[in-house]
Amino acid sequence: AADELKVAVKLWYLPFGEFDGHEVAWFEKEKDLDLKTEWVWH
Repeated sequence: AADELKVAVKLWYLPFGEFDGHEVAWFEKEKDLDLKTEWVWH
């Protein structure tokens, strides 16, 4: 729907400080945000 936003959150652990093939996604979450209930428009 036009009032929903799908958000994928990824936090990367980079043992060498950059993306070089050794990065590990240690947290990944997908969440559906309903803009009418979770966001307040001013």
